[in-house]
Amino acid sequence: MMEFFEIRQTKFSRMMFFLVFLTSYCLASDSVKLNVESIFMLFDDPKALVNLEGSEEFSGDYVKNPGYLKNYPNSDFAAIVVNTPLDSTYTSIDTKILYVIKNKGTTVREGTRFQSNGLEKTYIDGFLFHPVYMIADYKENKFDIKILYSMGTTIITSTDAFSLDRFGLLVPIEFDFVLDVSTMCVKGEKDYFLFGNMPLLHAFYTPYLNPSRTKWPSIELLKEKVKKHFMSIGKNEQDIQLFYKRLSQNRTSISISPVNADFVSLGRIGGMKDVEKDGASFCEIIIYPTVIFSDSSSKHQNTYIEDNYDINIIKKGQPRVIKARKRGPCYSTTKMFQQNYLFGSYQGKYLFLDSLLSPLDFLYDNGKLVDLRMGLAYDDFLSYFIPSELTLDDAYFIFMDSSKDAYTSHQKEQIESSKEKRAKYCQEKKGLTK
Repeated sequence: MMEFFEIRQTKFSRMMFFLVFLTSYCLASDSVKLNVESIFMLFDDPKALVNLEGSEEFSGDYVKNPGYLKNYPNSDFAAIVVNTPLDSTYTSIDTKILYVIKNKGTTVREGTRFQSNGLEKTYIDGFLFHPVYMIADYKENKFDIKILYSMGTTIITSTDAFSLDRFGLLVPIEFDFVLDVSTMCVKGEKDYFLFGNMPLLHAFYTPYLNPSRTKWPSIELLKEKVKKHFMSIGKNEQDIQLFYKRLSQNRTSISISPVNADFVSLGRIGGMKDVEKDGASFCEIIIYPTVIFSDSSSKHQNTYIEDNYDINIIKKGQPRVIKARKRGPCYSTTKMFQQNYLFGSYQGKYLFLDSLLSPLDFLYDNGKLVDLRMGLAYDDFLSYFIPSELTLDDAYFIFMDSSKDAYTSHQKEQIESSKEKRAKYCQEKKGLTK
C-alpha cells in the first residue's frame, strides 16, 4: 500500500488547490491575502543571525510554512531515473539511472539500466518517460523498487526528503497555478490531466522522450490537451507550432557538476532593498531558510528548520532569519517568497548571494548540482501557457499583497499594475464568453 500514497496525496491536493483558486480568483481583482508581515531594515552585519524571540514583526503564512520533512523510506538506494515501458502491458519497464543520490552497499553508477517486472499500471503511468525519484532496496544484484516520487513535489537528498512547496501554500507544484491564471475568468472544470502531466510535457524532445516516435496513449492525449488549452486562452495553431519548436530545440540530458560555495541553503527571500553606500550599489536581503546545507562561517550546517517561528527552535539556537547582500540591483520582485536554492560566499563579515536557482531546475545534493532543465528552464516552459495579454510575472504577482511592508514602493507599483492587468483581462474574457 505504501507506493500508492503519493498518488492519493496528489489527488487530495488537487481538490484543495482547485478550492483555493476558485475562491481567490472570482473577480481577478484582488491578490491572495497571505498576511505576510515583514519590516525591512538596513544591516551593518548581514552575516549575523537575528534572534527575534517574542517579536511579531516577521510572522506570516509564507514563513510559517517553509516546507516540511517527508518520510524517507529506509532503503539501500535512491536515484533520479527515467522509466520506459517495453510494451503496452507494463509487464516490463526499462529503467535508466541518471543520478545516484544514495548508494549503500551497491556498485551501481549513473547510466546503469535494469528491467522491472510486474509494476501496477495505475501506479507507474504517471512516472514514465521523464525524470523521477526512485527509492529501492538492492538484493541479490536486483532492485526492489519501494516507491517513485514526482520531482515536482519533492526534494530528495542523500540524508532527507523535503516537500517542494514553492510559495508556502502547501500546494504541490506539479498542479501548476500558472495554468489556472489562464482560465481564472472562465467557469468550468480544470483540466486535471494537463495539470498533472506538465513534467512529462516538459520532457518532450529530450534524450528521454521523442513524442513523434513514442506511441503511447498518455502522450497523444497530452498533445490534444495542449491544443485545447492554447485555443482556450486565445492562441492559435501558429502559437502551438512555436511551442513545440521551442520544445524540440537544444534539448539536453541531465548533467551533474560540483559546487564549491561558502553558503548553500534552500529558502525564501523575505525582503530586499537597493542601497547606495560609499559609492557602491548593492542589495540588502532577508533570507528565511528552510534548510541550510552548508555554511562555512556558522555552526548551522545540514540544519533543517521545521518552523522558522517556533519558539522552541529558537531556544535551540537554530537560525530563522539570515541577512545577506547582493552586488548590483536586487532580484526581481517575483523572487520574493519563492522557495529557491541560495548560493553565497563570505567576504569579510558579509554574506553575498552569488546565485538563486529554482529547485524545479536544479537539485543540490552533498556538494553536487544536478541540472534538471534539459535545455529549457521550467519558468520559460510555463510562460507559453500564459495568455498573450499577460506574462508569467502576472501569475506570480497573484500571491503578493502590495499593502505589506515587505515590498518597496517600486515593487508595490508593479504588484498593483499587475492586478489591474489581470482585472482588465478578466473583464474582456467575460465579455467574450457572454
